[in-house]
Amino acid sequence: MPEETRLDYSLVCTPSPLTTHGSADLHIVVSNGGQDPVDVTRIMVGVRVGDTSQALTPALGAAVPSASSQNWSLDTITPETVLATPGYQYATFKGARTGGEGLTLSLTGVRVNGQPGTTRLEVLEWSGAETEPRRVLLSVPKVGGDAAQRPHQRLDFRAEKPRVTTSEKVRLVWNGDPRCAYSLAGLPGESTPRSVVAAGTPDPSYQWLVGTLSDDAVFTLIEEFSDASGTSVKSYATCGVSVSRPVVDAAEVRADLARAGQVQADQVRADRVLVGGEHPVEVTALNGNQGRGVRIGENFRVWEDGSLSTGAIVRGEKTTTETTQIRFNGRITTASGLTVLAPENIGYDPDASGFDPGLARFSLDGDGHVTTGDLTVKGNVSLFGEWESIYRVDIKEDFPQNPTTLTKEYSAKTDGFIYSHIMCLGSASCVGYISSWKGGNGQKNPDLAFYSNESDKQPFKSSPLIPVRRGQTVTLAFDISRTSSTEAHFLGEFSWLPLGGRT
Repeated sequence: MPEETRLDYSLVCTPSPLTTHGSADLHIVVSNGGQDPVDVTRIMVGVRVGDTSQALTPALGAAVPSASSQNWSLDTITPETVLATPGYQYATFKGARTGGEGLTLSLTGVRVNGQPGTTRLEVLEWSGAETEPRRVLLSVPKVGGDAAQRPHQRLDFRAEKPRVTTSEKVRLVWNGDPRCAYSLAGLPGESTPRSVVAAGTPDPSYQWLVGTLSDDAVFTLIEEFSDASGTSVKSYATCGVSVSRPVVDAAEVRADLARAGQVQADQVRADRVLVGGEHPVEVTALNGNQGRGVRIGENFRVWEDGSLSTGAIVRGEKTTTETTQIRFNGRITTASGLTVLAPENIGYDPDASGFDPGLARFSLDGDGHVTTGDLTVKGNVSLFGEWESIYRVDIKEDFPQNPTTLTKEYSAKTDGFIYSHIMCLGSASCVGYISSWKGGNGQKNPDLAFYSNESDKQPFKSSPLIPVRRGQTVTLAFDISRTSSTEAHFLGEFSWLPLGGRT
């Protein structure tokens, strides 16, 4: 018997895979994948009947045979065989050269036996004048009904925000299955897993609000499925959340001041806090009539308002300080400025041999300005601070139909510059400008206006650096409009560059 059939035979099963003790529909798709036409006189399909893992069904009689073409008939001729015959003496399956239709032979309502395993359908093909049929076997897998119902998708368990601060709440989400129960382990203050979703819950929500965290945490999701026999199958997934500035809770905390940023936390709870390198000093809290703050060793105090003093003296209920000379051999960095009660006590100690007030070369006036004659710098001098976005507009989906003006007031805390850029795409036209308030009416300054529209080959435009003095209030404005009814997109932004560092 020739083994290779002239036609191609593919099997499609519903459901896939077949489940034991269930009902199934089998569809055999017949087509000619070759170049030349093939004449077929009949096709026979053999089904293994019985209760073994190699058999498909205990009886074939309940299955309904059918063919997709009216020119073919499919009939059960034996308890294990169905026969497909054409309405004429033969049927021609055209090849790829001329193109032609295929054929589907179906057995619907097949009862699947109770044994998991793999059975085979035997397909015999008689073509042309051949007296011996050609043969092909089609494998059909069967799985246990309970196993087929178990969830098989991969658990996607994660935190909405994997990195948070101590004030942000953490929410855990996952893709669940209503047939499963879910528990969470690792929740703050809980030593055992907590049940969060029961199996069979109507319209379950597969998420859990943990709340705020004081430190990094790892959570474990436990998915539990119980089959018909009562056997429990568990799956596990984990995810982590890091806290950018955690609460440190320890018996003793040591920090080397020479290593900047070694300890970064919103709160530190410890019996002892030591700072310093080779010879650390202890940090203790100031309470009572001493005022609120921390004391670093015996020499320095950092008050609740962030001020630093040495040789602090407390008078009455309010904390006041009289500072002795403070010597820094390294760099002094402040966030909001340096206040010196006695400017003559500022000096430079090049060799750390002693403090000499006579070396002072600058003074501070009542407004906090530094006055000096000649400025000599051995390192770098930064005249500018960092760019800061002060007004940004991005409109695409809800672009207004009528001309619209978008404004925002900005008050400069230092001298600096304003820079802006705009971008118009599609049927958008826009103008960016700065207006000053005069008599309550906005007035455009033509020198500071810049335009962009859809006819411009370069729809991205930027302004020059516009100087703004400290204390001045300006109005940042965008005029936007449509030039047609097609899609429009506008993006505009004003940025601030301060002089002399951060505001």
